[in-house]
Amino acid sequence: AVAMVHRNHSADFGEESGISLRALIGEIAANLRAYSLTEINRATIMLDLTSASVSQDVAVPVAFLMTEIIDLAMLCDPQTTILITMALTPDSKDRAIISVQSPALALEECRVGARAERFQRIADGLARQLRSSLEHVAGENRYTIEIAVHPFVGTEENQRKF
Repeated sequence: AVAMVHRNHSADFGEESGISLRALIGEIAANLRAYSLTEINRATIMLDLTSASVSQDVAVPVAFLMTEIIDLAMLCDPQTTILITMALTPDSKDRAIISVQSPALALEECRVGARAERFQRIADGLARQLRSSLEHVAGENRYTIEIAVHPFVGTEENQRKF
């Protein structure tokens, strides 16, 4: 996760726009997808991300948090489906909401026990670094966090979601 942040930071060196979360989360998802392509692990990771960038101080905890949530879901159900979304908040263009949703997050081993406790400790620490709180929406099997961003400025075509 740190190497990806560093690589994205270096690629944008000299630009004041920051690190693209869309590119960073996409790279994390691609690497975890590759990891999951074994006979046992067949997780599907889908993305719906708007364009926004962040400082390196935000990118590092976001990268770790995404990795931790996705890893938790894949450990609880190696064949789960994971949806990662990011959208600017309706009332503020300098805030975004990132959500990770998966049926695996409803499983008991993801909610109770040593694995869940370890995850919660790490996730709470990363949320504090982001000066936010990680919300667990149990009925929707989803974790959500609101973070500070620099909205992408460009043509509408460049802002399309993938």
